[in-house]
Amino acid sequence: MEELKQVKGLGGKRSQDIIDHREANGKFKSVDELKKVSGIGDKTIEKLKDYVTVD
Repeated sequence: MEELKQVKGLGGKRSQDIIDHREANGKFKSVDELKKVSGIGDKTIEKLKDYVTVD
């Protein structure tokens, strides 16, 4: 979570929301799947694309 919190514009709440969603639903298959997390939309995805990878 510490790495996620360092992404500009994300913060602790959204970082925890991402982790909670992943734990409840399994790994993300694409960066765009992050939109399923409450409070994350296109603007946030654009900020994250340079920092986030999905395996």
